[in-house]
Amino acid sequence: ILVILAIFSGYVFWKGRSAIVALTISLYIALLLFTQLPIDIPTLGNALQDFFAKAAVFFAAALIIHFFMLSFVAIEGWPYGMMRFISPAFLVLGGTLLVLGILFQILGLGAVYTASPYISMLFSPPEYFFWWLIGPLIALLVFSRA
Repeated sequence: ILVILAIFSGYVFWKGRSAIVALTISLYIALLLFTQLPIDIPTLGNALQDFFAKAAVFFAAALIIHFFMLSFVAIEGWPYGMMRFISPAFLVLGGTLLVLGILFQILGLGAVYTASPYISMLFSPPEYFFWWLIGPLIALLVFSRA
């Protein structure tokens, strides 16, 4: 979790809010395409190899969409005062939670990695996946304009 959070944090402070907003939107679009298009990813026999094959296809699609989205998403400047730190923090947290939800629910990380009981309790139940999708979307709506 900390690695994903660090990657998102470094990216938002390196490229700005526009990049993290474009990345989060591209994750949503890649999720839609990955779950709805009839993509046939062959099973390799091993759960770990299957996870990495699905993850490679998903994140490759997300990166291609992200670089395409960068030309469409433009947020000028940084907010002033305390919102200068709060806005990117919530966008980074939302992106991290979205990636974790996708890893556990769509790509099947729970089959190859034994997470702590608290992490499993939060991300493994399928009925919570809706909340891991809606939370980052709310963060985008509220904090991308601040």
